[in-house]
Amino acid sequence: MKRVALFLISGLAALALWAQQATIVPRWQVGDSLVYHKTMSTVITRDGDSTRIEAQADEAVTVLQRTATGYVVAVNTLASSSRVTEGHNAVADTLLALMSGNAALLNLRVLYATDSSGKPVEVLNWQPLQEASRRMCDSLYNWIAAYAKSQSFDLEMVMPKQAFDSTLQARVSKERLLQLTATSPLYLYGKNIAGGEYTVYKPATQLEGAHVERALTAVQSADDLLDEAMQTPMLKQLLASMPASMLPMIKEQLKAQLGQGRKKTDATVYDCYVNGWIRKIADSITIAETESTTQAITTSECVYHSWK
Repeated sequence: MKRVALFLISGLAALALWAQQATIVPRWQVGDSLVYHKTMSTVITRDGDSTRIEAQADEAVTVLQRTATGYVVAVNTLASSSRVTEGHNAVADTLLALMSGNAALLNLRVLYATDSSGKPVEVLNWQPLQEASRRMCDSLYNWIAAYAKSQSFDLEMVMPKQAFDSTLQARVSKERLLQLTATSPLYLYGKNIAGGEYTVYKPATQLEGAHVERALTAVQSADDLLDEAMQTPMLKQLLASMPASMLPMIKEQLKAQLGQGRKKTDATVYDCYVNGWIRKIADSITIAETESTTQAITTSECVYHSWK
């Protein structure tokens, strides 16, 4: 009887430990490859007027190499497109046309070194990615400057090129690439999905892959948003060029525009194959601000796979 009791206790303890450390680990082989088709629908509503932007992209994930500590994995954006399908927004139309014209800079190949769990730990081709990012930033700044000039406005006076570059480069940094977004096929690997923002976890069986649901809500007050904005290089440089006596008034005006702050809700569902590869990702994000709401629904689904 004592043996049975000890067996049950040890079994329950092992099960509890496993539950605290639940992870999705893909059983990768060199040469494994999947292609994901991603669709995104974004609706931006401001002052009662709505604009809908539809986008799609094809993304390939290929296991190139097994290393002593993990893998080398390539993520290729094969093709991408976007367009305004509802509402009229001339600025959005022109900006999307600019992005399409620079598609070669967007359809990049990122080489990740991962650990044994598939979690990306290093970007191996960061230098060419950084150069492509810089060229994209230059194109974007030139477009904004031309638009400002058409409105009889000198962009350099309020948004110097250097400050613009610093802000955008921070958003496309190596750290951001390693953090990944919730809609990336590599996002779940190496993460502890027991509790916290992960609300549902059904482990894989012999017939079905794992199922994971993630829910996250973040609320930022007007003060939080103001503090965050004040740290951006563009706003720092702009405020530095103005008399110090104007700073309190500018802060109050910005805070008034931010109103009740921002609420962001993010709900993501992941379905996996039995071998741990991600089969489908469905993500819904809603951001509510003063007189403005943005809702983005993204679905990534594996449309082709080949593995040994």
